[in-house]
Amino acid sequence: MGRAHANVLKGEMTRKKILKLLAENYALSVAFISHSLLLSYTAVMKHLKILEERDLIVMWKEQGRIYVALKEKAQELRKALEENKV
Repeated sequence: MGRAHANVLKGEMTRKKILKLLAENYALSVAFISHSLLLSYTAVMKHLKILEERDLIVMWKEQGRIYVALKEKAQELRKALEENKV
C-alpha cells in the first residue's frame, strides 16, 4: 500500500469519526470536533468541506462559531453508523 493510499484511508477514517460524532449529537461546533478528535481546527475544516461537498452535512455560523449537523437526508447514514457501532 502506497503512502498516498494510506493517507486517503486515514482521511476517510477521520471523516467517519466526524460523522459518528454528529450522529450521536444534534449539532456540534467545529471547535468541539477539533478538541474531541485531537485535530487542528484547520484539519477539521478541510474534512468538513469534503463532507459538505458530498451533501452529508450542513454548516452555519452562530455567535462567531461554526456549527455542523447531519443533513436530513443523512438519516440513513446515522442509522447505519449506529448499527455498525463504529
